[in-house]
Amino acid sequence: MKKINYYFAIAVLSLVVYGCDKIEGPRLEDDNSGVSYGDNLIIVDGDSILFEEDTSAAVQRVLVEEFTGHLCGTCPPAGKMLNDSMRILFGDQMVVVSIHAGNFAEVCPSALDCPSAAPSGSFETDFRCDVGNALYTQFGITANPLAMINRVGYPTSHKKSYLSWKNWASTELSMPPTIKLRSEVLYDAATRVVKAAVRTEMLAAYTGNLKVQMEIVEDSLVDWQQWYNHTPQYVPDYVHHDALRVGMNGNSGDSLVADATIPAGEIFLNGYFSTLAANWNADKCKVVCFVYDATTMKVIQVIEEHVVK
Repeated sequence: MKKINYYFAIAVLSLVVYGCDKIEGPRLEDDNSGVSYGDNLIIVDGDSILFEEDTSAAVQRVLVEEFTGHLCGTCPPAGKMLNDSMRILFGDQMVVVSIHAGNFAEVCPSALDCPSAAPSGSFETDFRCDVGNALYTQFGITANPLAMINRVGYPTSHKKSYLSWKNWASTELSMPPTIKLRSEVLYDAATRVVKAAVRTEMLAAYTGNLKVQMEIVEDSLVDWQQWYNHTPQYVPDYVHHDALRVGMNGNSGDSLVADATIPAGEIFLNGYFSTLAANWNADKCKVVCFVYDATTMKVIQVIEEHVVK
């Protein structure tokens, strides 16, 4: 019989909105009192999430963490390649998190890089968040557009230029999966509470320091974007995809096991819940979960689920 380890935390997020579309960073509070569990079962705040038997083969996926900003005039071609050609090529095997952070993500009119010719009222939406700002700093991002592909190459060559993204993603997807992830999401429209659970199954033995990270992204946000060599340069109805909104279990996730050898067949269960901000579109939100090595930062497996089915 497979051994199951239970690791649970609840992320209760207090989101406060100030002014025009500006969302201040969430305040994270831990409270384990609302979670219980059984064999492949997580009960989160009264709702049961059961992982039924699944004999399907594991699928390797790749995480693309794109660093972008609405003032970055060179970012749209990278975003177009990511969300058009790469999405068509890799389909559901590619999971994207777009991180708005740095100078090019600041809001007008106060941003240092705010164009003097930009229309009045443009670029005032703040897509930044605490976890995005933390990742931007942690991984030493200094320019856009850049992306990390499963965080390969950290700490010296993890920042990939967009013309290389497709090849790096293809290489990562060619590797056999060593972890099988399954996730389930429940959503209460009345309270806007998202309850999520993930099941991590080791398909091969692994020695290292594994962590699990769970985030919420929001897709199809229509707003301003600067686009060099494009007419118009200031696009009022640009579609921003998969914008990172919050880390459900903090900025760096929770430890599955620290500096140990995990045998094949080991299973971990994690459960979290959080509340969507009032101005997030639940129909466009997704929960992204990935397992990574906290020493090398390498992402080993990733999965995503829509909040609203």
